[in-house]
Amino acid sequence: MFGALHTRIRRAAVVLASTLVVIGSVVGLAAPAEAITNGKPTSPFSYPYYVRLRVYKYTSQFQYATCGGSLIDSQWILTAAHCMTEGAQKQSIGVQAWILDNCGVSAVELRIHPLRDGDWSNGHDLALVRIPNGTAHCVGPTGSQVYPKPVQVGDVSDTAAYAAGAAATIVGHGATSSGGKVTNELRYLWTSLRSDGDMSDVYDHIWSTNWNSRLMIGAGDSSHTACNGDSGGPLTVDRPQGTVEVGVASFDRTGCDEAAGFAKLAGPQQAWIAANVSDANIGGCSLNYGSIPGRWTATYSQSGSSTLIDGPFHYGFTCQRTYPTMSSASMSSAAAPMAPA
Repeated sequence: MFGALHTRIRRAAVVLASTLVVIGSVVGLAAPAEAITNGKPTSPFSYPYYVRLRVYKYTSQFQYATCGGSLIDSQWILTAAHCMTEGAQKQSIGVQAWILDNCGVSAVELRIHPLRDGDWSNGHDLALVRIPNGTAHCVGPTGSQVYPKPVQVGDVSDTAAYAAGAAATIVGHGATSSGGKVTNELRYLWTSLRSDGDMSDVYDHIWSTNWNSRLMIGAGDSSHTACNGDSGGPLTVDRPQGTVEVGVASFDRTGCDEAAGFAKLAGPQQAWIAANVSDANIGGCSLNYGSIPGRWTATYSQSGSSTLIDGPFHYGFTCQRTYPTMSSASMSSAAAPMAPA
């Protein structure tokens, strides 16, 4: 069903009653990654940011791909671009998001990263799916109206969140073994982030190129990894500030027998997300020598003047002052120097 690159990538499934027009270029496709192996069943309420997607991209109205995603604000879901483009048989696709495995919501907008070209070694395997305002709401397990909960998208200031050896979690509905079927129950895997050197050893001989540490991050091992159906799902770490998503499931080796590769949510890829979703949380910061709290914001455009470059795009981060809830008339902003890449 999928293309045969030497790597496999997790597939996404999104169900949508109406059609979506892809915002951005739809490019060459590669094979989707497999699902979680040696994981354990869990409740959706344990991972209230996780979203199950069904993607209707085939000519048959009854056929769809299954992927994971993560809610990053009240309307936007982050997932993998290949979930939308891999094996697509039509230009307009339908996407349905299942929140907490309970609420099915039809998406209304899709944005593919403009530098996604179908070559796994070039990274940028990211997509954003928008659902109507207010439709992400689901009732929590105790009847409280607090679910779901958006997840933080990386952290501009916290380099330790991406450190090799850090404890990490992979969540998804993917297959539990190579060639298996996606599961109805949500599963999780506790694992650790891998070093760039480890990942280079796994993938360089496949791609005949270098592992791109700026755009990729790895996790898992030969018997504990992501598999078919996990594509687009979150790779998270627990930090003092809370749960932080550091990667989006993107690719692995055929057979689900090695550490998986994820789109790294740092630098240019993190900036693209935050520039498109202004309410996405990419970490806290401070102004005036730490006396004024703030939040990181980002820019990503071809017309920018930043010296940070991603292909034809300039990107950058600014510390924006945060304020207590008040009227818009009393609000102002302050900026700090650009954060390092």
